[in-house]
Amino acid sequence: MITGDLLGLLIFAMIATLGAGRVLGVDSYLARTEFVKNHPRLRYFIG
Repeated sequence: MITGDLLGLLIFAMIATLGAGRVLGVDSYLARTEFVKNHPRLRYFIG
């Protein structure tokens, strides 16, 4: 049975996981490249 506490924990885990790529993943590397800086629309694909 899913309680409110479990649902809150799952939402928190999802947000933490999705945001982790911006700090430690390939997304942060790609966002710093000149190619992405010259084409701002690509930032929407990165996240």
